[in-house]
Formats: sequence, C-alpha cells, structure tokens
Amino acid sequence: MTHLIEDGTDPKFVQEQVGHRYASTTALYTAVNGDFMNTMMQRALERAFAEDGEWSG
Repeated sequence: MTHLIEDGTDPKFVQEQVGHRYASTTALYTAVNGDFMNTMMQRALERAFAEDGEWSG
C-alpha cells in the first residue's frame, strides 16, 4: 500500500481496494517515508496559500 500511495495512487482507491471502511484504518498500515510526507505537505501548503500569495515555500 505504501508504494502505491508514494507513486501517486489515489489513497481513496487504495482504501477501497484493501476493503477498509475508514481512511484511518488504511493509514495504520501505510507508512510513507519522510521525504514523501514533506513533499506532500509543501504541495498542500502551496495550494492553500496560493490565493493569499503569502506562502513562499
């Protein structure tokens, strides 16, 4: 599961494929590496602050 998520597969798709009702259950079995986590956080922050022009990531 971790490799699918890191390779860009939609987490909701992974959740459905493994038969988990809740995303939190899938998260228990998914341990993405720190670099991936940081990249995803930076992208989310860039999107969140794009309108304000305050984020300089």
